[in-house]
Amino acid sequence: MLPPQILKKELFELAKLQLYINSHGGAEKNKNLSDEHLARGLKMLQNFGLPDTRKHVDILFLDKLPTDADLEAIIKRLIQAAKDHLSAPVKTEIQILEEAVNLKADHQQILPELGITLHIYTQFVYEHLLLTKRDTPANVLEALRLANTPRTLNLLGIVALTKALGEKEKKMMEELYGMGIKYLDQYLTAYRVEDEKDKHHFSQLDEFWNDLTGGYEFKTLEDKFDTLAGYLMNHLYLAVGAQSYRIIELEIYYHNPKDHLDPYVHKAPEQLTAGRWYYNGMGVDITFGDKEKGIYGGILIRGIRTIDDNPQYIGGTINVLREIFNNLGDITNGDFGFCIKEAIDDFEDAFSPVKSARIGLTKKKEDADNYIDKKYRYIAEVNLQHKFKGKERVVKQLLAEGAITPEDAYKIMGYNIT
Repeated sequence: MLPPQILKKELFELAKLQLYINSHGGAEKNKNLSDEHLARGLKMLQNFGLPDTRKHVDILFLDKLPTDADLEAIIKRLIQAAKDHLSAPVKTEIQILEEAVNLKADHQQILPELGITLHIYTQFVYEHLLLTKRDTPANVLEALRLANTPRTLNLLGIVALTKALGEKEKKMMEELYGMGIKYLDQYLTAYRVEDEKDKHHFSQLDEFWNDLTGGYEFKTLEDKFDTLAGYLMNHLYLAVGAQSYRIIELEIYYHNPKDHLDPYVHKAPEQLTAGRWYYNGMGVDITFGDKEKGIYGGILIRGIRTIDDNPQYIGGTINVLREIFNNLGDITNGDFGFCIKEAIDDFEDAFSPVKSARIGLTKKKEDADNYIDKKYRYIAEVNLQHKFKGKERVVKQLLAEGAITPEDAYKIMGYNIT
């Protein structure tokens, strides 16, 4: 490691360069200086034996010129980060990606740790294939490694961002296909444009619809259910007339005659469709069946919360249905309906929803596989304000699983349950 005085000088110069870039139009207007700043920052991290992950890079970013005491504090933080990095349990690359999926970790934190260059292609693969569980961590890692060369990433950037492909770009495409670059068609659908006015953003709503209607074959049903619930609760919202709602509780009902004989599915004709509303006699479902395969599917909406300055929680299938109808407008106005829309920003507490067994079911004789106990109920915003049926049982489950502490349980319930 460099002597302290040299470290302080380098850190001070790095801060000066960063502040100059910030005050003169940012990185876009100072590309060469920005590249220099990045290279010097990476060199500083390497001096401490640290990978260029987001949490380590953030140590180097300052909002004012540092004093001598500030520089000493930065060096101490870097030394501590290096100790923590060295003492951390050694994880395989697959384990790192598996943990990233569970934590929904940012690509800027994970990819550099694996030695993968940050690029629109590597970000796409990480976010749209790994985090959504559309492919396994092993397959995703293989794809990232294959593309992780300067030339390949350069080609991937050109073909994605070029408005109209000429002969040169078409040859690049042929080369990429020949190299076996994975997920190329999905990537190009997400990024390449023919005309600016026709630019297509690979939206969360697009992905949800594709998954809902059988456009993607998941590895497991659990992955499919988790993904659909994740979209509905974290990235999309229910629009009813002029009112917007976050979906905060739902249940999955799915019957496949081949391998998933859930006896608690109504098996109504409407549930053989996909992407339709279905009134089940007590509440409203979003269907995700398949008539050709004889698959019945429904996502029952059990709880919603208003998106406004005074959030109101509405729990229970009948109450949800009543809330929807109360906001449809008068009988002479056909402009107000209800539908699923994409949220401008993900909800602040967006994470994998809590899963538990469905409620209100009575054990059936034909339930040999014990579907009654499967965790097909999904709950978001598990907090003091959100009152839902069986809340204490769910919180006790989280305690038993080690997902929360007794202190967390008290904050959620407002009283001790242990």
